[in-house]
Amino acid sequence: MTTQSNPRAGAPAGVQAILDAMRATNAARVLEPQAMRSTREAMIAMLNLDPPHVAVERDITIPGPAGDIPAKLIVPRDHDAPLPVVVYLHGGGFVVMSPASHAKFTKRIALGVDAVVVSVDYRLSPETPHPGPLDDAVAAFRWARRHAAELGGDPKRIAVGGDSAGGNLAAATTLRLLAEGDAPPEAVLLLCAWLDLVMETPSCMSLGPDDPVIDDEVMECFRRSYAPDAAIWRPARSRILRQKMSSRCSAAPTRSATSRSWRTGSCTARAAWRWILEHPGRFGIPCVAPARSRACLVPNSNRSCASMER
Repeated sequence: MTTQSNPRAGAPAGVQAILDAMRATNAARVLEPQAMRSTREAMIAMLNLDPPHVAVERDITIPGPAGDIPAKLIVPRDHDAPLPVVVYLHGGGFVVMSPASHAKFTKRIALGVDAVVVSVDYRLSPETPHPGPLDDAVAAFRWARRHAAELGGDPKRIAVGGDSAGGNLAAATTLRLLAEGDAPPEAVLLLCAWLDLVMETPSCMSLGPDDPVIDDEVMECFRRSYAPDAAIWRPARSRILRQKMSSRCSAAPTRSATSRSWRTGSCTARAAWRWILEHPGRFGIPCVAPARSRACLVPNSNRSCASMER
């Protein structure tokens, strides 16, 4: 099956320039981690053109399970009262990207949400496959909650978020906390999160084979790097999840979402999240049936439910 239409048609000029640059590297691409990282690192300047001003941007380190975890602290403005804190996990297929590639984006989150952001440089795959990156994400979240006051944040208002593979880690961090009897994040921000590594959703099947930016070959390389053991994907469980998602909703999501509640603009995302939390077993991590979470999903309003499932 081939792509029927361009899902990125009408993208803003700046976004289109980034997509064009990514597309241009595909002809001579090498699906080897260091080569892929070099290609993406060459785009960092473009990704961070005209960054917004923030009061504080500095490097910090967080104690982790395999040594210190580098991170970037972003404070949007001078303040007296504590601000919320967002622990952010960058995308990049678990293989590429870093807080540096997401610097402009995380500054915009800090300013838009009016929150302190801790952007985590978790270990990458394949050098560190699952569960190593997740272990780093969980350690970073727990550290941020313990040290929120030192960062100028409110320990009662700690969120976790991420895009793409980082969205996977954000969701899995929440599940790990619940499975281990810890309090969940006050909110969860999932941006085009890659929650299903089986890659048999309608959007993957229609867009993946010849996508000009990230096609099946790239996605399979990412998956193989992060989860070389296919048992981690739990295909049977993933198929059940997709069936439940597709039977609940076919409407496009909106921007609306309310913290401390289950409300979200996408009933597909809501149904999927509830199903994951209500079923024991493994979905990326070992998990027991947890109590109801106060998670808040903020889906990308420009993507359909099918494309969110990717």
